[in-house]
Amino acid sequence: MIDRHLRSLEVTEDEFLLRYQAYARKQEARFFKLLEKQLKGLSDEQQVLLRNTLKKEYRGMRKMMKKFTESCLKGVQQAKEQLSLFMPNPTQQLVKSEILTSEEYRPSSNISPPASSYNAAQTPVNNSLENTSDIEVLMKQQRKEVERLLAQENSLDKETEVELFLEDSFEKIRCIIEFRLREHRALVDALQSGRLNYRQASQQSKTLQQQLEPLFNKKVYLLFHSDKYHFASESLKRIVDELFIQIKDLYETSIAQLLAEIERIQQANHREGQREEMLQKHRDFYRDILKDFNAVYEEYEQKITAMYQEMEVREEIHHAKIKTHHANIKTHHAKIKTHHAKIKTHHAKIKTIYVEAEARMGADRDEAREKMQELERLFKARMGLPQNQAAASDSETAGTSYSFFPVRR
Repeated sequence: MIDRHLRSLEVTEDEFLLRYQAYARKQEARFFKLLEKQLKGLSDEQQVLLRNTLKKEYRGMRKMMKKFTESCLKGVQQAKEQLSLFMPNPTQQLVKSEILTSEEYRPSSNISPPASSYNAAQTPVNNSLENTSDIEVLMKQQRKEVERLLAQENSLDKETEVELFLEDSFEKIRCIIEFRLREHRALVDALQSGRLNYRQASQQSKTLQQQLEPLFNKKVYLLFHSDKYHFASESLKRIVDELFIQIKDLYETSIAQLLAEIERIQQANHREGQREEMLQKHRDFYRDILKDFNAVYEEYEQKITAMYQEMEVREEIHHAKIKTHHANIKTHHAKIKTHHAKIKTHHAKIKTIYVEAEARMGADRDEAREKMQELERLFKARMGLPQNQAAASDSETAGTSYSFFPVRR
């Protein structure tokens, strides 16, 4: 769908973005319907694993789509530049750029950013970043929306929604800045090709700068400052920190590109003194913006560095405690092993003593039986029993054992 519309030079950028948004909303609704159906049969752990996998795949797909659209738009721009001399109608805005041939031309103030990955139906506030004149009000609404999402009870959905919302806000800001910069680049190209004079280019450049300035406001990049929120999840805090670094890089590259193009416009001004004065004025203005931003970023970087150092110290202490605990457990196990060896030795001694006692008791029983038999014979002999009766008595008692000790069976 995207490839088909981007290859058509008859489709304006606004028309393309509208079609893209409708297509994206349709696919998004279909995806969420299938996702809910699949999540019903999964456990909580499987749901978390599935959501994390989807987030990772989503980031990869978004990078791929960005490269794809940029490569397609680059081809459209090249074709448009080659055909611009033969196009009789300069009023229609084509994809990627415009034909700047009229003094009445002004850069469009309303654009439609790509379809949001965040479910807009859940957002009660106005999340549009198109009207840059109300950027402070919009940033307050955006921050309140983040706080509202963080206050939700469902922790599984909360982190995902906050992440998608902030990533979506960053993408909208990036798209608007890049769109204005493309317009400004087309303006400079038109000036150098002779389709605009210095006065026209200077006025339109000033208009574009006025539209870009609110996006470089402090309130915009503080939307992605992790210290402005209370994150319970370290992973979510790291994602917001990454967005803050990305917007820093975006600001630096955008302002550098804008200053270079302003200098190219001012080179067309034949009044040398006025040109240098205007260039210095622009440099000072954007230097102040970057100075303010860098001050915030340095403070943020110091906090992050201190936080990570504190985390490293806590981690080292924790590892030392774990190591000591393992050593104590090892020592305890050694003591238990030694104790078991002593018990085993003690049991062996008891068994030896028992065997020896059994042997002694058996010998004593045999000796006692012999003595009893001897006493019986003596007793019968003294009682005057006949010899044959005494012998019979001896034979009857021969198998009988007498013992003063209980016989062990």
